[in-house]
Amino acid sequence: MESLLPVLIAYSTYCIGTLSPGPANLAIMGTSMASGRSAGLAIAFGVITGSVMWGVIAAFGLGTAVHRSVELFNLLKVLGGTYLLWLAYLSLKTVLSARSGSEAAASVNPEVQSTSPEVQQKHPVNRLGRHYLRGLGIHLTNPKAMVVWLAVISTGMNANSSSVTPSWIVLGCAVLGILIFSFYALAFSTPKMMAYYVQKKTLISLFMAVMFFIAAVTIYVDVLRAFD
Repeated sequence: MESLLPVLIAYSTYCIGTLSPGPANLAIMGTSMASGRSAGLAIAFGVITGSVMWGVIAAFGLGTAVHRSVELFNLLKVLGGTYLLWLAYLSLKTVLSARSGSEAAASVNPEVQSTSPEVQQKHPVNRLGRHYLRGLGIHLTNPKAMVVWLAVISTGMNANSSSVTPSWIVLGCAVLGILIFSFYALAFSTPKMMAYYVQKKTLISLFMAVMFFIAAVTIYVDVLRAFD
C-alpha cells in the first residue's frame, strides 16, 4: 500500500496535466470538429504516442538531464514555440480561405462522411498519417509535456518503490491518455459539434490561431527571461 499510493498520486497528476487546456487538446478538438472522427482519433493517437515517449524519457532519467541543461531545455522551448506559430499560421490560413458550399454541406453530416465512397477519399491513409504526425509533433515539441512527466515520475516514486514502478506509471498513464484524448476526439466529432463548426468555422479557427500564438509568445518570453 505504501508503494501503491504514490503511483495513484502520479496517475492523478497526469490526469490533471492532461485535462488542463493546452495546444494538444485544442488541436484534437479543432481537427475533430473540422475533419471528423477518424482525423480526430489520428491526431489524438499522435499526441498519445508523444506523451508515452516523454514518459519513457522521464522514467529513465533523461528528462531530468534535459531539464537541468539550460541550453537543451531552451532549445526545446524554441522548437515548441516555432511549431505553435506554424499551427497558428495554419489556423489563420483557414480563417482567410473560403470554403465551397459542397464541402460545407458534407461536413454537416459526418455519418455520410464515414460511409460514402466520395467522402472516404477525403481521409485516405496518408491524410490520417499527417494528422497523426501533427499530433506527435505538438506533444514532442511541448515543454509542458516534459515538465508534467517529470512531476508524474517524481510523485510516483518513494523509498519503497521497486525498479518496475516507473514502467507501471508509464503504462497506466498511457491507458489514461488513450481514454482522455480519445474522449476529446469522439466528443467533438459528433454531428452536432461538426455542424456547429461549419456555422462558426471562422470564429473557431481565429480563436485557435490566437491561442496557439499566445502559447508560442509565452514560450519565447520564458526563453528570453532565461538569458536575463
